[in-house]
Amino acid sequence: MPRRAEGGLNPKVHTPRSAPNSAYRDQAMAADLGSAIVGAAGGVVGGAVGGFIALRSASKTVAANERLHAAQLAHERDLAREERTQNRRGDIYVALLRYLNWLTQYIAAQLHGIRAPSSVEPTQEDRDLLLARVMAHGSRPVREEFEAIMRVLVPEVADAKMDLDQAREREELPLTQYSQDVRAQETRLLEAVAAVRSRVQAELQPDE
Repeated sequence: MPRRAEGGLNPKVHTPRSAPNSAYRDQAMAADLGSAIVGAAGGVVGGAVGGFIALRSASKTVAANERLHAAQLAHERDLAREERTQNRRGDIYVALLRYLNWLTQYIAAQLHGIRAPSSVEPTQEDRDLLLARVMAHGSRPVREEFEAIMRVLVPEVADAKMDLDQAREREELPLTQYSQDVRAQETRLLEAVAAVRSRVQAELQPDE
């Protein structure tokens, strides 16, 4: 029989085959875990960024809608204010035309020596109130022209007539110059009245 080697069994070392496979699996699992963690983190970050962008876009939309709504309200208020102004101005212009018509008839009667208009002459209080209303709500050209009539031309006519009356009382002859002064002032007044009346009538016409 063959001799058994000394020392019993052959002392050859057998390395288990499973050791390398186990280490590989551990590395693979660690890599998969890292990828999963990175992927999850990326998903969280991406979701947060997307949510922030959506929120910011929604905020911009809300702000734009609010600005549009505010602009619409402001436009509607402007239209309402303009309508009230036009209505108020229309009422004042009607009263102004009534006075201008009376004034025209009165001055024309003085110029031509005919009877004054039968309508009641406005009091000084009525005239002052009308002037105040026109100055508050009339257009700039109407304000300026009517103010010139009431504060300049009407007093000039009154002064010229007063001079003529005083000359007559003194029997100062001839009275031609005084009469000419009165007629000149009354003619200027009639022209100014006609101008402002035409302007008022034009402003009362609706826009086409």
